[in-house]
Amino acid sequence: MRRLHLDQTLELDRFAAESRLLASCDHPGLLSIVDSGKAGERPFYATQLRESRTLAELLDSRLSESEVIALACEICPALAHLHERGALHRSPAPA
Repeated sequence: MRRLHLDQTLELDRFAAESRLLASCDHPGLLSIVDSGKAGERPFYATQLRESRTLAELLDSRLSESEVIALACEICPALAHLHERGALHRSPAPA
């Protein structure tokens, strides 16, 4: 059996906590977790697939002021939902 270093153990703990938190969230702006587990020794979680442009693609398309406001109105409630549950986002992306 392979022993994990402290940082690996902390990362695995964080990953497990993050996946449990996301699985417990029910918000239209967040992707639902459909599966989780381990593939070999690597933990994973899989979210539902949602076809959309990435935030980078949206920003590259030179959105109008009203489009930026509409996008913020979609993203902010989802982030607030996560923050209410103690989550700190690392890489937010539109669902």
